[in-house]
Amino acid sequence: MRLVASLTAILFSLAVLNFAAAQEAKAPANPEIKKDDDKKTADDKGKDDKGKDDKTKDDKGKDKTPKAAKPTFTYDSTFAGKLMTVAQNGELTIQYTQKVPVPRPSFQQEYLTWQQSLSSRYGQYLQEKNPSQKYNHLIEYQKLQAKPPVQYEIKDMTKDVVVKQAKTMKIRLAVPELQYDDKGNLVKLDATKLKELQGPEGYPGYPAEIAALQTNQYVHVFMVKPAAKGPKGSKEDPKKGPDISDIIGGGVKDGDNKQAPTIVDEDWNGPRVILVVIRNDLFKQ
Repeated sequence: MRLVASLTAILFSLAVLNFAAAQEAKAPANPEIKKDDDKKTADDKGKDDKGKDDKTKDDKGKDKTPKAAKPTFTYDSTFAGKLMTVAQNGELTIQYTQKVPVPRPSFQQEYLTWQQSLSSRYGQYLQEKNPSQKYNHLIEYQKLQAKPPVQYEIKDMTKDVVVKQAKTMKIRLAVPELQYDDKGNLVKLDATKLKELQGPEGYPGYPAEIAALQTNQYVHVFMVKPAAKGPKGSKEDPKKGPDISDIIGGGVKDGDNKQAPTIVDEDWNGPRVILVVIRNDLFKQ
């Protein structure tokens, strides 16, 4: 009887344990734990959103959004010189100075003398028996060989170049004029003020009136080619006007930029002046 009672007690205990385990499995999750999980999910979402916003900024927090392109001044050719005259019809006469190589008249005679000296030095080197003296003759020969006579000399060639104005020609100053406030005090031009004075067009220098253009000024001239103009119904004129390089012998090209300004003229099919920058930054005027 005692054994039967013990077995019954053990079975009853096992049943109670099984029932408790089943009840625990059916119980809902702890609301505090669920709340923490929801908070963690919201934090992760916030971090993801923040990461998306940061894509528009670099590591230093600066905005990486591309800015609108600034206007760029384009032209076909350019040169600098001294303004000599301004004609009534708008033609500008500019004294252009170019460094060119010029043959030296005495070159032929100097070259013949140099060849004879080389031959004499080399002969002395071959005939000398003393090693020390022989070495000295070799050094002198090499020095002479390294200094042949100069065939050309560089000279300044000056000529007057006549150019025509474009209808939309601009006048600019290399440096802005002095400005004063209402009390007569000199206004300090900082970087912001200089940028404001320069304007948004992208031209070099600072705006000026046509009256600022005077003779004997040193100027920087920018040229453009005219638009092709042909017979009625044609796309282009087979007869092209002269290029500025034919006038002065070179210039800065910008043929790849399709936005370069062009001027159409009925009488002249050559290059025209689109911009004149007065070099008021030079002491010599």
